[in-house]
Amino acid sequence: MMLRGRGRHLVGRITGKKLQLTLRNIDLRSSNNLFHWILQDNTIERNNGGGFDVSLPYMWQYNENFTHILYLKNNTWRNNKKFGLVVDGHFAQLNLTHNVFEDNQCKSGLISIRGMEKRMRIAYNPVFRNTGMYMVEFRADTQSEILGEVDTRFFENEVKENRFNAGLSRGFHQVRLIRLV
Repeated sequence: MMLRGRGRHLVGRITGKKLQLTLRNIDLRSSNNLFHWILQDNTIERNNGGGFDVSLPYMWQYNENFTHILYLKNNTWRNNKKFGLVVDGHFAQLNLTHNVFEDNQCKSGLISIRGMEKRMRIAYNPVFRNTGMYMVEFRADTQSEILGEVDTRFFENEVKENRFNAGLSRGFHQVRLIRLV
């Protein structure tokens, strides 16, 4: 594995490992930590056992300029198993642009944005030949109490040649099949 870190800015190639980039706080409600993640120009391929899974802690005092930031640009996520890119938790600014997602086998779905609403720009991402229950999921369960309108932009993404697979999940999950061409 070759990976260089500059603060929270990761640059490199992660290949053939059991990898999951995870951020979890013991106490998401009272942590009050502020996170800025930058993943740019990376190749993450042939890994088994995870992906990118972040649960952002609650911020007591936040505004549109003082909040969590996730910037994922020009990364290639290829041929990974049990994969998923999950951004969960508190309000954040998310920029997910110019990433390639191809030939991944998902644990449940490929990309999931959950928790409190997020300001998002998701654009120019080719999503090809992945297998999972869904390719993109937006599941906000709360809204920001201090921000008015929160912009979300999802455009110029190519989502095609992906396969539906219910995987090993059983129980109370409702699955909807949406055909994407």
